[in-house]
This record gives sequence, C-alpha cells and structure tokens, in this order.
Amino acid sequence: PFVDGELSPGEMARVQAHLGACPGCQAYVDDALASAVSLQTFFAALEKQGYTVKRGPRVKYTAIRPPGSDRFVRLDSLGAGYTEAELKARIGNKKKLPPSPALVAKRYRVKRKPLVYSKPKGLRRLYLHYLFLLAPPKRCQPKAVPFAVKAEVRRLSQYKRQFALLQKYRIENESQLPLLADALQAEIDSLVFARRELYRRKRRGEDMSKEIGQINLALRPLRRELWCCQQAAERIPQMQEQLPLTRQSREGSDITKGKEVKQHGSER
Repeated sequence: PFVDGELSPGEMARVQAHLGACPGCQAYVDDALASAVSLQTFFAALEKQGYTVKRGPRVKYTAIRPPGSDRFVRLDSLGAGYTEAELKARIGNKKKLPPSPALVAKRYRVKRKPLVYSKPKGLRRLYLHYLFLLAPPKRCQPKAVPFAVKAEVRRLSQYKRQFALLQKYRIENESQLPLLADALQAEIDSLVFARRELYRRKRRGEDMSKEIGQINLALRPLRRELWCCQQAAERIPQMQEQLPLTRQSREGSDITKGKEVKQHGSER
C-alpha cells in the first residue's frame, strides 16, 4: 500500500518520517551507490546484497524490498536525494572528479664525494709498466723496445694472471709474496687433509662423493694462485733487469734521431 500510494495521508507521513530518520534504511543504499557507475550497476549491487528491486515503465515509484521482508520501500521516502533522478545525478557528479593539480618537475642534484684513484705502487706498478711494453695500445706505441722484452710477449697471458693476483691480494713488494704463498699452501694442506678423511669414510661404505667433489673444486683455484705466485717470484728479478735496458734503448734512439735531424739540417 505504501509503494502504491494507497495509505492515508497521516499514515504516509508517519512512514516517511520513520524511513527518513532511520539511518539503517539508507546504509545499504549508500553502500551500493558508492561503488556504482550507473543506475544499472547501482540496482545490480542492491540485488547482489539480497534486495528485490521494483522499477520499470509500469511502476509509478521505484522501490526496493530488503531480504527477509515482505514490504517494499520507496527510494524517494529515504529523504532528499534518493529519487531515481537524484540518484542518477549523484552518480554523474561522482564521475566528474576535480582535475588533479599539475605536477611540477623538480630537479635534485646529488652531492658526491670526488672519486680518488690511488696510483699503483711497487710490484703492481712494475707489472703495469711491463705489460704496457709487451702489449701497448695502438695510439701510444713505445719508441723503442729491446728484443729481450719483445721475446717476452709469449708469456703475456702469464704476466696478466700474475698482475691479477697482485691486484687481488694488494701485493706491493717482494717480501709479501712468500707470505701469500705460505697462506695459500696452508689452506691447500687443510683441504687435502679433510679430503683424505673423506676418502677413508668412503672406503668404509659411506657416500662422500659430493663432499669430495666440493673440495676438489675449491683446490683448483688455490693451486692455480699458488703456482702463479711462485712464477711471479721468479719473473720479477728478470723484469727489473729488463726495464733499465728499455730506458737505455729509448735514450739511444732519441740521440740517433737527434743526430739525423742535425745532419739533415746541415745538408740543407
């Protein structure tokens, strides 16, 4: 009767006053309205909550029936802003969001400490100089290199590995090489001793293949570094002898070129 408008004016006013003052009657409608993008999605949200919607061209007042209730409730009875036209306008206003403020690009400058590169010293400097003589860049070819130094090109890969070892352990003088060799040998001995115990357990029937393989993998680079360290200790005196010969060869070539220039000028 309330939906169809069959109540008396007094009863109609009393029911409308109750619906307008009861926030629980509006809660589900507001929840459905918050997530709706159109009237169709609004009524679909109500139906998903268990409401029965009564609307259409032959229905005078749009009404909903809560779940578990026998009576329909008119939407316009919930208060101002709840007629179908007003609900549609509220959904449309919700879509028109205010424009977001324009983002202003800001530039930040990160203050960094200047990088300080330390120049190589001692043996590392010696190796760098020697490697430069053996394989110089194309744009800066040395003036004169003795034949003895050129013959060392076949050992270029060895010298590179030795320099990498010196760079890794920060070796700067010859006295540090025996200490490094002793440390590498001690680590190798400890791994070999542990592997020996694993072999004994393997002979008793235990599966130690994985542990033995891990020790073998760890031994290979250590033995390679120990051999490289021993080779560096043998080659360093020879390198130190070759560098003065290189200087003398350069000085001799400069003197020869100077004489040739003078002779050429005198002939003119």
